[in-house]
This record gives sequence, structure tokens and C-alpha cells, in this order.
Amino acid sequence: MRALKYNKAQVNVPKLAVALKDGKLSLESKELATHGGKLSGRGVLDAKPAVPTFAAAMRLDGVDVHSLMSDLGFEGYVDGKTTGEAEVSGAGRNERELVSSLKGRVKARVGQGVVVGYDVKKAIETWRLPPYDPKARTPFERIDADLRMDKGVAESNVMELAGPVVGAKADGTARLPTRQLDYSARVSFPNWWSFAVRIFGPFRELKYDVDWWSTLFNRQTPAATRMAVAEGLDLKDPELAGMLESALQKAESAPTRSLDDFDPEILRALLKRAKGE
Repeated sequence: MRALKYNKAQVNVPKLAVALKDGKLSLESKELATHGGKLSGRGVLDAKPAVPTFAAAMRLDGVDVHSLMSDLGFEGYVDGKTTGEAEVSGAGRNERELVSSLKGRVKARVGQGVVVGYDVKKAIETWRLPPYDPKARTPFERIDADLRMDKGVAESNVMELAGPVVGAKADGTARLPTRQLDYSARVSFPNWWSFAVRIFGPFRELKYDVDWWSTLFNRQTPAATRMAVAEGLDLKDPELAGMLESALQKAESAPTRSLDDFDPEILRALLKRAKGE
């Protein structure tokens, strides 16, 4: 056997150990050349139970994961050389059952590359996250991910992106069977500012909610930027105005001020907006 093929994907297998016994197929290799890198691993597919099961452990070294996913028939949202390891298992009579049963752990680092489908720079300029566009790109320097899966739901312990346009640290869940994402992130722009945001919805129609309060009182965000945000919010609300007045009085009367205290200047700007001024 010289190669394994699935859909459009081909993996060269110069050293592949294959065993088939009692309906159980076992494969193991340390040198699978594929998509510009190498894949090492072992896998067991057991077709004997009423619902077939599989278990796999693998390691990627410099693999172009976007082209690999595309050739396997899946959408790739990240394009870059990937190094990582995974241990996954599942059971199913079809692809949907299999994805819904996935469990295990995936750790990966993607080197310099691009996020496919979204242009964050354009989103910043328009303050709108456009629909998925396969031609849109956002460059990055690296992505680190540590995911745990159970019943097709991937929860991230670590998800970090660093790049020239945007950086982010996030955690949350990705529901693979329904292709839904729900992440909370701290997004930062080099030499500018950062804010907290929730990113959620179908993979192809992501939405976001900005946590403006966290942004306004985060001292790492430049004061001018925080003031511009405060003065631009539509907040007219008598009850909110009363709360802000109380907070402002406490802030102004405090003998000392720590980095965690509310900024009186920001409170005054918010109070004006709440009063409709």
C-alpha cells in the first residue's frame, strides 16, 4: 500500500502497519507525508458492534490544515502550518452520529497564516461583522488552542491569537454537530485598545456583542478611546442616570483611587448620555 485516499485527500504511507481481525481494523504509522507536513498516529475502527466505534491518537507536524480539511470535505477556517496532537474517539453509523459522539482532547499551534472567511480589519472600519466570505482573510502570527471535546461539544481551556491586525484570548464552546460557536474573548488591537466581546452563532453567520462597560473602565484602553466610546453610546435612561450620579459621587469623594475604581471623567460622560444631553 503506497497511499490512503479519502475524498480528495491523499496521505502517502511508506511505513504503515495494518491489521484486520474480527471486524476490527488497526492502523499505525510514524511517517505519513501529507499536505506539506507529516502525520503520525494510530487508529482503531471496530465495525463489529451494532454502532461502529473508532479511537485515534495522532500528531501533526507542519501540516497545511486548511487544504487537508478541504480535501477531506470539511470547511477550513484557518490556513497555516499546524503542529499539534489529538486523542479522539467516537461511534456512529454515519457522519452526523459520529460528530455528535466525539470526545477527547486537541492541542495545536498554527504558525503564521490567515483566518479564512472574515476580514477583521474591515469589520473594525465598519463596526459590523459581515457574513462568512470564503475570499476574506485576517492575517495572524500564531494561534494556540487547547480543546476538550465531549459529545461533539468542544470546550476551550486556551484559545489565543496573535497578529499584526488583531490579537485575542478567548474561551468558550463550539458545538460541532450544529456548527454553533459561543466564545467570550478579550480582543486587542496593537498600539490602540482592547475590549471584551462575545462571539456567537452559526460558523458561517457569526454575531458579536461588545461588553462596553468592561471597555470603558479598562485602564489598559487609552483614555481618549474610552471617552470617545462613552460619548458615542445611546444611553438615555432616568434610572441609569440616577445610578451613575450615585457612582460619580462615590468616585469623587474617595480619598484615594485605585486602578479598579471607576474613572470620574468617564462617569460624567456617561451621565450626560443617560440624561439625554
